[in-house]
Amino acid sequence: MVGLIETLLGFRFIFKLTGANPSNTLIKLLYTTTDFIVRLFASIFTPATNEGLETISVIEPGTLIAMIVIALITLGISKLMSNKTSEYKDYDQTINVEKEEN
Repeated sequence: MVGLIETLLGFRFIFKLTGANPSNTLIKLLYTTTDFIVRLFASIFTPATNEGLETISVIEPGTLIAMIVIALITLGISKLMSNKTSEYKDYDQTINVEKEEN
């Protein structure tokens, strides 16, 4: 699930950076799907825009920050889960050793 969110945010960043047509159905769906995540971090930095001949390129730092924060939260949760799992494995091994001794 987290990989899917990170991928969608990555596509959003690339499409905004390359000036994808926001009225395209697929792009509109992507922007509306990821907007609630990016909105949390959007006000930290002002997006930079560059108007070309045909497209407007936008660099959204909020998208990058959202990707980093989600990755760090996921890493922290996975570390906590692996510590709990190793504690249970150690406990199970201790019980097995005590049973074998009896």
